[in-house]
Amino acid sequence: MIAALERPRTTEDSIVANLGSVAFDDEEARRQEELLGFDQSSSRFLVSDGDQDYFVGVARPADGPESICLVTVEHLITRSGEADGPQWHDTGVRTLSCGGVRSQPLFATDGGGTIRAVLVRDGMDPGAYSTGMRRVHANLWVREG
Repeated sequence: MIAALERPRTTEDSIVANLGSVAFDDEEARRQEELLGFDQSSSRFLVSDGDQDYFVGVARPADGPESICLVTVEHLITRSGEADGPQWHDTGVRTLSCGGVRSQPLFATDGGGTIRAVLVRDGMDPGAYSTGMRRVHANLWVREG
């Protein structure tokens, strides 16, 4: 499995708390979490890498087996308040990928189908899947550039 899921939860592990200074109401992400049965209370922070934070968690769908999920929070710097002068906000946008990690890696892809991250269970070698990626955590490889 993934050791981070076994440790006690801290405030750092809250995805919502890490979304930034603007509560970005991402309706699509919430629908996806609901559809997949993602359990917000299971989230554990893995690592920050540039403008992205990575979390691992568990989905418990009503009609299927439990699965591991990778949640990516991308921090976007946005500007608002032109009348009073610009104000800068850290707005987090999250994406969710759920699946295996027992015998095969979990792949997080972008909208075009390009693999952006690979999550593996403890001690698993991602093999050829890690080509063009760099390791940012014991369980996580991310695409270069």
